[in-house]
Amino acid sequence: MVGYCNYVSTLPACQTTFNYVVEDSVPGLDSFLRNVADAFKKEPMFQDSLLVSLMKAAVTTLLHGSNAATEEKVINFYRFLQTYSPNTARIVSRNTFIPSA
Repeated sequence: MVGYCNYVSTLPACQTTFNYVVEDSVPGLDSFLRNVADAFKKEPMFQDSLLVSLMKAAVTTLLHGSNAATEEKVINFYRFLQTYSPNTARIVSRNTFIPSA
């Protein structure tokens, strides 16, 4: 294991140095949301992604309450999580503001 770690540390990708993240070193929320909107308009695969469906479901739930319609893709995702790990499904449900299926 130590030998592998030493090998990985010699790879070019690992030679990059990183600065600490400070308030001005990351884009603001407005800039981030503009970038998301641009990506959504330009990339059909992104438009049909689970990530976008989860965001739509979260926003809809926040605006219209927990009885708002949820896309089938999101319901299937929560059903999978519930089958795989009920505890994980509860945690994800609470952190995405979406009622569990």
